[in-house]
Amino acid sequence: MRKLYTKDFFGELSILFHTKRSMTIQACGKVSCFQISTSLLTDILGTDYINIILNSICLDALNNTELIHILTFDDYFNKIYPLFKLKFNKANEIVIKKDSPYKDKKICIVVEGNLINVL
Repeated sequence: MRKLYTKDFFGELSILFHTKRSMTIQACGKVSCFQISTSLLTDILGTDYINIILNSICLDALNNTELIHILTFDDYFNKIYPLFKLKFNKANEIVIKKDSPYKDKKICIVVEGNLINVL
């Protein structure tokens, strides 16, 4: 169980990955929520709405990290953000290999799910 606060969001997994709802949400007092349906998202954003939403989640995550403060120097962030690519990984799939050569080193942002460090 977790508590959601102003600007938190929920329900994205069922829309993004076409799955059943993974949790029940209950108001702890007076709450106002914006809601939008999949059909309306498609009407507004087109059939690529999933990538648009995931990119927005990544952008928001980056804006709230220390990394962004380093990259905003001389507007570097606006130059590199469009170069990020969204990749879906399966369970137990290796995301980064320990001994990968220099040319394959990457910055990765976890949008949903968890990663483990395998020694």
